Amino acid sequence: MDDRHDLPTGDAGAIEAPTVPSLEPLASDVLRPGTRLGRYVLGDVIGIGGMATVHAAWDPELARQVALKVLRVRADAGDMRRDLLREAQALALLSDPHVVPIYDVGIGDDRLFIAMPELPGGTLAAWLQAESRPWPAIVAMFVAAGRGLAAAHAVGLVHGDFKPTNVLIDADALPRVVDFGLARRRGEPPAAARDSQEIDIRASSGALAVPLSDVRTQDGFVRGTPVFMAPEQARGGALEARTDQFSFCVALFWALFDQHPFAAEDEADARRRLQQRIAAGAIADVTAARAAKGIPRRLLRVLRRGLAADVERRWPSMSVLLERITASCEPRGQLWSATAAAAVLGVVAIAWVGRAPGPTCDGATALGDAWSPERGAFVATRLRGLSTPYAGETAALVVRDADAWAQAWREAYEHHCAAEDDGARAAALACLAEQRAALRTTAAMLERIDERRLPHAMRSVEALGRPSDCDAGRSELEPASASLRVAAAEIGAMDAAGEYDAALAAARALVAEADAPAHAGDDGIGAVAHRLLGGAYERVGAFAEAERELDRAVFRATQAGRDDLAAEAMADLIKIIGVDLGRIDDAAEWSRHADATLARLDGDDRVIAAVRNAQALLALQRGELDVALAMFEQVIERSPRGDVAADGRRATAFNNYANVLLDAGRWNDARDAYEHALALREARLGPHHPDVAATLSNLGLVAQRQGDNLQARVFHTRALQVARESLGEDHPMMAELTNNLAVLDYAQGNLEPAQAGFERTLVLIRRLLSPDHPAIGKVLGNLALVHNERGEPAAALPLLDEAIALQERLLGADHADVAQSLNARGSALRRLGRLDEARADYERALRIRTAALGAEHSETAGVIDNLGLVAFAQGHLDEAAEDHGRALAIWSKQLGERHAKLVGVLLHLATTVRAQGDLVRARGLVARAQAIASSLDGLDPVEAARVELALAEVNTDDVPAARRLARRALDAFGAAGSRADVDAERARALLHRLGG
Repeated sequence: MDDRHDLPTGDAGAIEAPTVPSLEPLASDVLRPGTRLGRYVLGDVIGIGGMATVHAAWDPELARQVALKVLRVRADAGDMRRDLLREAQALALLSDPHVVPIYDVGIGDDRLFIAMPELPGGTLAAWLQAESRPWPAIVAMFVAAGRGLAAAHAVGLVHGDFKPTNVLIDADALPRVVDFGLARRRGEPPAAARDSQEIDIRASSGALAVPLSDVRTQDGFVRGTPVFMAPEQARGGALEARTDQFSFCVALFWALFDQHPFAAEDEADARRRLQQRIAAGAIADVTAARAAKGIPRRLLRVLRRGLAADVERRWPSMSVLLERITASCEPRGQLWSATAAAAVLGVVAIAWVGRAPGPTCDGATALGDAWSPERGAFVATRLRGLSTPYAGETAALVVRDADAWAQAWREAYEHHCAAEDDGARAAALACLAEQRAALRTTAAMLERIDERRLPHAMRSVEALGRPSDCDAGRSELEPASASLRVAAAEIGAMDAAGEYDAALAAARALVAEADAPAHAGDDGIGAVAHRLLGGAYERVGAFAEAERELDRAVFRATQAGRDDLAAEAMADLIKIIGVDLGRIDDAAEWSRHADATLARLDGDDRVIAAVRNAQALLALQRGELDVALAMFEQVIERSPRGDVAADGRRATAFNNYANVLLDAGRWNDARDAYEHALALREARLGPHHPDVAATLSNLGLVAQRQGDNLQARVFHTRALQVARESLGEDHPMMAELTNNLAVLDYAQGNLEPAQAGFERTLVLIRRLLSPDHPAIGKVLGNLALVHNERGEPAAALPLLDEAIALQERLLGADHADVAQSLNARGSALRRLGRLDEARADYERALRIRTAALGAEHSETAGVIDNLGLVAFAQGHLDEAAEDHGRALAIWSKQLGERHAKLVGVLLHLATTVRAQGDLVRARGLVARAQAIASSLDGLDPVEAARVELALAEVNTDDVPAARRLARRALDAFGAAGSRADVDAERARALLHRLGG
C-alpha cells in the first residue's frame, strides 16, 4: 500500500473548480532572474499558482533573502489586484509564529507584489507526500497550523481557503499558514463590496499609494478550493471562523485516512454530488484504515463534528477544536499531563499526557508563544504607534505587567507539574491551561488594538487573574468539559479587551455547546457559559437578554453546587435589574438570595467583593447612602493588595466609595479616598489615562463643594484635557466632564459657558448613550438653573417639567434626582410669583431629601433655605428667619465656617431680621458674610456685589459710605446682565432713598 498522502494543490482533482474571471495577462508572466522589481532583485521561480508567481529574491536594502509573490496580471486588473492587497492587509493584522509574516507590499513595473520570508521546508502538502508519516506527527503538524487559523480568528479574520498547500514549513519544521488573499472579516459574504481604504506602501517599496478594498468579487463567483470548501462558502454565504474549521477538518481527515471525508465512488459522482453528500453528513467509512493505523476513535468523532454541514453543530471555535483534538489523542485515564509531540515531531505539544518529569515540566515550554519577549516587543511597538498621547505609557506598563504575569505562570506551572498528588496536579494544570488560553487571546487582542480600545489594554491584563488562583484547583469540574473551559477563558479575555461583539458571538456558541447532551453532567461549565453570555449581552445594552442568561447561570450553578458561581451571577443580576433596568424591588430580592449564598461560602474575598459592590450600587439607586458606604467599605476590605489586578480593583473601589462620601457630604473623607484612587491609577495606568481623568474630575467636585472654586477649575480643566486627548470629543465620558465644568461655571456666575456646556452635555448623552437616559434629567435641571439665574424662570419651567417626568418614570417618584429637579422648579415658580406652587415643590423635595440623605445633610439645607425665601415673600417673617437660621446651622456644621454657601444664607437671614426690625443683628450677619466673601477666591462677582449692597442697606446712617457701596454694587449688577436685574433694581431703590 502506498502511504504517501496525495492531496490536491488547488485544481480540485476530480471535482471541477469554477471558472476564474478573465483578466488581462502581462506580456511575460514569468520574469527573468536578475530583474528588479521595486528594490528587490529576482532570483529563480520557486512556485507558480493561479494568481501569482513566487520568486526567490534578494532585498539589498536589508541584505536578506525573501520570497516575492508577484501577481501574474497587470496592476490595474481589478479583482486579482485587490486580492493580493487584501492578503497584505490581512497579514498586517497578524503577528503569530504560525502565520507567515509580511515584509512589504508594493507596485513595480505595473506588477503588484508581496515580500515574505523564504521558508525552506516546502508546503504541508509536500511534507505529507515526501514519506509515510505516523498519525501523531500528522496531527501535531495540523494542530500547529491550526494555531495560525485561531490567531487569524482572534483578530476577526477568516482565511477562506485553508488547505495543505497553503501551509509552509520553516527551517525549524514549524508550519505557518499562508495565502490570506481570500481572507475576509468574520461574517462577511464573498460577494460583499466594501468601501476602499488607503494603504501607503511608498515608505517601503518606493511605489504608489493604492486603495485597498476589503473585498469585492463578481456576483455568483465563489473563490476557494471546492474540495475543502464548507457548504455555506460553496453557496456564497457569509463566512465565519467555523468555515475555516470545516476546511481544516477536511484536510486533516484526508491526511490521516488517505481519502476525502465525503469521497464518492467515481469521478462523475464526485463532481455531481459532493455538496449533497456533505449536506447529508455522508462521511466515508474509514473503520478499517483507522484500526490499521491505530488512530483513536475519539479523534474521528472530533473531526466528524467539525465536518458538520450545519455551522452551528461544529465546534464553538478553532481553539476548542484544537483542544478537543489534542485531548482525543491522550491515553485514557492520563489527562492533563505533559508528554510532548516533540517525541514524534519536535514541533508542538500534542497534549499534557501522564506525569512527566524533567524537561517536560519546563514552564517556558508550556507557555509557548502565548507570551514571549518577541510578542511583548511587537505589542509595545503596536501600542506606541497609536496616536493617543498615553499610548507610550500604556505600552510600557502593559508589557511590564504581562511579563511579570507570564513569569508567575511559568513558576506556577513548574510547581504543579512536579506535584505528587495526581488529582491536585490535574486540577491545577487544567486551571493554568485556561489562563494560558486567556493570555494568548489577550496578546492577540493587544497586537491589533486601536485608539478606541486602548483604555482596555491594562484591564485586559488585569482580567487574567493570578496564576496563584490555580493553587486551590477545581477537581470537581468534568474533564470532558476542559476545552469549553478554555473557550470560556478566551471569551473572558475578549470581553476585558473591549471586543464585545466577538465575545457575544463566541459566548452564544459556548452556550450551545455547554447545553448539549454531551455536557449534561457538567452544570458548572453551563453556569460559566450562561454567565459569560449574560455579561456579553449587558455590554451591548441588551439587558433583558442579559437577565435571562444570568438567571439560567444561577440555576445551573445551583444544580452544580457551585455557590461561588451562583453568587457572581447574582451580583450581575443585582446590577442589571436594579441599575440598568430600574426594577429596584426585584433586584433587592436577588440581593437577599446573594446574602444567603454568601453565608455558605468560606470567606471567598473575590466573590464577596463582587456581591457587595453590586449591593452598594443598588443602595445608591434607592438613595440609601449609609448602606452604600458600608458595602463599599467591605469591597475595599476584601480587595487584596500587591498585584496589578488587585490595584485596579482597589482603585475602582476607592473611587466608588468616594462618590458616596461626596453625596453624603463627607467631603474631606471623599477627597482622601479620591486621592488614594488617583495615586493607584496614575501608578498603574500613567497620568494620561481616561480613568485618571475621571478621578481628577471627582476631585474637582470635592474642591467645589468645599468652596475652593479655583482649585476645582484646575482639576476639571485637567480632567477634560486628559479625556479629550485620550478619547476624543465624541465619548460618553466627555458628557460627564463637560457637565461638571459647566456646573463650576454656573457657580462662579459664568452663565454663557455654563449654558453652552450643559447644552453640549445633552447632545452627547442623547447621541452616545440614549435619548431616554436618566442623566438627562439632571442636565435639564442644570440648564434650567442657568435660565433661573438669568432671570428667565419662564424658560426654565418646561425644562424642569420634562426632567421631573423623565426621572419619575425611570427612577421613581421619591428618588433623590427628583428632589433636585423639584427644588429647581420651586425656584422658577418663586421667581414667577407663584409662591404656593413653589412651596409645594420645595416641601416635596424636602421630604425626599430628608428620607434619602437625612435632616442634617447639606443638600437638605439648600431646600430649607429656599423655603425661607418663600416664607419671606409671603410675609411670614418668623418662619423665614427660622428656616434661614436652620439652613445656616446645618451648613456651618457640614461645610465649616468659611464656605461660599454661607454667604448667601447669611444675607437671606440678615434681610429677614432687618425686616423684623433687628438692625443690630442684621449688621452682624452681613459683617460675617463680608468676612467670608473676602477670604474666598473665585467667588461669583454677583454674590460679592450682593454683600456690598447688604452692607449699604444696614449702614444707611453713613450716607456717603452707603451710596458708594450701592453704586459699586449697581455697576457689578449691570455688568452681569439680566441675571442680576432684581438685585440692580434693589440697588437703584436704595440710591434713590439715599438721594444719590
